[in-house]
Amino acid sequence: MTRYHLSFPELHAHLVDVVAHFPAGGRLRMAAWTPGSYLIREYGRHVQDLTCDGHAVRKLAKDVWEVDAPGEVTVRYRVYGWDLSVRTNHIDGTHAFLNGAPTFLYREESAGEPVTVTVEPPAGWHVVTPLDRDESGSFRARDLDELIDSPIHLAPGEPQRFDAGGRPHELSVWGQPDPGVATLADLVADTQKIVAEHVRLWGGLPYDRYAMQLMLASGAYGGLEHKRGAALLASPFAFSTRKKYDELLELISHEHFHVWNGKRIRPAVLGPFDYRQEAYTRSLWVVEGFTSYYDRYGLRRAGLMPSSRYLERLAEDWASLMAIPGRAKQSIEESSFDAWIKLYRPDENSVNSTVSYYLKGGLVALCLDLEIRRRSAGARSLDDVLRRLWSRAETGYGDGDVQSLCEAAVELSLGELFDRCVRGREDPDLAGELAALGLTLRPKRGDGEPKGWLGVTTRESTGGRLTVTTVASGGPGAVGGLYAGDELVAIDGWRADGKGAEERTAARRPGTRVQVTVLRRDQLTTTEVTLGERPPEGWEIVAADDATAEAKARRKAWLGEG
Repeated sequence: MTRYHLSFPELHAHLVDVVAHFPAGGRLRMAAWTPGSYLIREYGRHVQDLTCDGHAVRKLAKDVWEVDAPGEVTVRYRVYGWDLSVRTNHIDGTHAFLNGAPTFLYREESAGEPVTVTVEPPAGWHVVTPLDRDESGSFRARDLDELIDSPIHLAPGEPQRFDAGGRPHELSVWGQPDPGVATLADLVADTQKIVAEHVRLWGGLPYDRYAMQLMLASGAYGGLEHKRGAALLASPFAFSTRKKYDELLELISHEHFHVWNGKRIRPAVLGPFDYRQEAYTRSLWVVEGFTSYYDRYGLRRAGLMPSSRYLERLAEDWASLMAIPGRAKQSIEESSFDAWIKLYRPDENSVNSTVSYYLKGGLVALCLDLEIRRRSAGARSLDDVLRRLWSRAETGYGDGDVQSLCEAAVELSLGELFDRCVRGREDPDLAGELAALGLTLRPKRGDGEPKGWLGVTTRESTGGRLTVTTVASGGPGAVGGLYAGDELVAIDGWRADGKGAEERTAARRPGTRVQVTVLRRDQLTTTEVTLGERPPEGWEIVAADDATAEAKARRKAWLGEG
C-alpha cells in the first residue's frame, strides 16, 4: 500500500512537505492534468527537493523520477503551491488547498491499489476532503483515481455541516463573505434545495457523503467537479446582490449536477485515466453543455429563481453567443475535441475562431429539450435522455452514440438538430422554440437610430489609456487595419478614452469614415475606418401578445409557472 504524509512547516513559503512510502522503487510520476480541466498543466514543475532515504534518485523526464531500490522506499519532496484556482494548489498563512494531481507522486504499477493519506494540519485548522477517514485518523482512497479526484482543504474554523437529500454534506469556507441579499446560512439552505431538486430528477444520490470547498477571493470564479465533492471559487461579494448570488447558486448547482453527468455518466475515454496525456472526446458539449442548461434550470425548478429572472439570464446567454464570430467557424463537437489546445488558452483571436461548448452547448441542450417537449406533446423531455444515459453510466458512451441514445430515450428522430447545431456550425433555433411557448426573443430596443461601430473591444487602464483587446473578424476595425494591442489615441483628432470613444462612434451613422489614430509598438499611426452598424445592446425575452392557450400551457409545463 502507498502511504503519504502531508505537513506544512513553511506556509508562508507556499510549500507542502510530502513523505511518500511506496511498496517498491521504480519510476515515479507526477500527473500532467486533472480530470474536469482539459489542459496539460505540467504539474511536475512545482516539485522540488526530492530525495529518497538511502537510495539514488534519477530524473528521467519533466514528470518522471526513477528510484533504484528493490523493496519499500520512502521518498521526500516538497510541492510549491501559489496558484489560486480549483485545479491547482494554493498555500499561505490562512489556508491550504491541495488538488491530488499536482500533489501526489505515484507508481503506475500501484495505481489500482488502496492509498492512505495522513494530514498534519497547523494548529486550529480543520481538514475537509471527500476522502473517508479511517480509525487511525488518516484518510483512505480506493485507488489513484479516487486520490486524484479528492481535493484536500485545510483552514481555520469549523466547516458547515448539514444533511441534504438524506446524506451528510460538509462545506469549508475560506475568505470573508460580504453579506447582502444572502448569508452563509442562506447558502446552506439553498444548497439543500438544489440537492433535493437533483435527487428528484435522478431518483437518488450516488454518494454516501459530499464535501464542498468554497474559497472566496476578489475577482475569482470557477468550479471543479468531483465524484463526492466540489471545489468552488467565488468573490466575497457573491452574497451582496441578487444577480451575483444567483451566479454562486448556479455554480453550486453546476458542480453538483456533475456528480451524475460527467463523473459517472461520461464519454468512455474519461476514465480510467491516463494522467500523462490528453483524452480526446467530441462530447464535452454533453458533459458541460447539458450541465450548463440544468444548473440554472434546476434553480428554477427548485423555486430559487423566478421564471422572469430565468428568462432574463437566458437572454444574456443568447447575447453572449451572438457576440462571438467564432460560432460560425467551430462546431461544439470541434470545440469539445479542441478543448486541450483552445478553451484554456484563449488569445486575442479566440472570439473569431472558437465557440464555448459550455455556452453554446447549454443553449443547444435547452433547444433540444424544448424540441422534444414540443414534438412529443409534452410526453418526453431531456430528462428522459439523462435517465437513459444514467442507465449505462458504468460503461460510458462513445462520441458516435450520443444522438442514438437521445433518440432511443424519447422515440424521436433528432438528426436535423444534430446536423445543424452539434456537428454543424449553425445557431440553435432559440427564437423558434420560444415562439412555440408564446415567448418572443428580440433585440432590446434602442432609440431607433442606427449607431456607428468600430468592431473592436477595448480595455481601459488607469489614466484612461484605451487598448484594443480583440478585433471582430470581418468587422470595420479588421477591414480598416486595427490590431489587437493597439492603443487608441484619437478618433477624428479627438482624444479616445473609454467613454469618449464610445460616444463619438455611436454619434456617427454606419458608413461614416473616421480617422483612427493609434499607438502601435510605440509609434503613432493613423488609419481610416468605415464604421459598421453597432450590434444590439442586448436581447430580451417577452410574452407574445398573440400567444395561444396551448403555447401558454407548454410554457407553464416547462417553467413551472406562467
